[in-house]
Amino acid sequence: NQNTNKLSANFKLGLTNGLPFIMYNGRGALRVHQATASLRHRIQSGTNWTHIAGVYDGANLVIYVNGENSASVPTAEIPDNGVDGLFGTTMWFRASSVIIGAEDTSPASEDINAFAPRNYFGGCIDEVRVWDGSRSRSDILTYKNQRLSWDEIASSPLFVYCTFDD
Repeated sequence: NQNTNKLSANFKLGLTNGLPFIMYNGRGALRVHQATASLRHRIQSGTNWTHIAGVYDGANLVIYVNGENSASVPTAEIPDNGVDGLFGTTMWFRASSVIIGAEDTSPASEDINAFAPRNYFGGCIDEVRVWDGSRSRSDILTYKNQRLSWDEIASSPLFVYCTFDD
């Protein structure tokens, strides 16, 4: 059965009932690891801007809200990176692996062109950064309210940088 070899999309940062969360699928047992922010960091309707950052440093999965460590989950299981589907011995990658503002309902579809977003975010997203490597709390606090310069972008392990102001 081909379906038993599917891997789901990885690394999600989102909100559930106003609580920010970060999660990923592990490589070994394909377990889901999730850190959900504490109740004190619940985002209420009408809230102005909130900075949310998720970090996996090889030992802990951490969710930061406005630079504060809100929750941490210990896990040493390596994330399953980059593969949206495995069919027999063929790996499938999709351009829609990074989705901003919605949940992908078909992350492991056999149709590599399948795209079925749902649960759209009902607010504004000002900026999204995806780094190749973990960020320290100091990094998050230093840069959370700053745009990156072209020099900083070129010399950093930044993988995706969306400013949504073009």
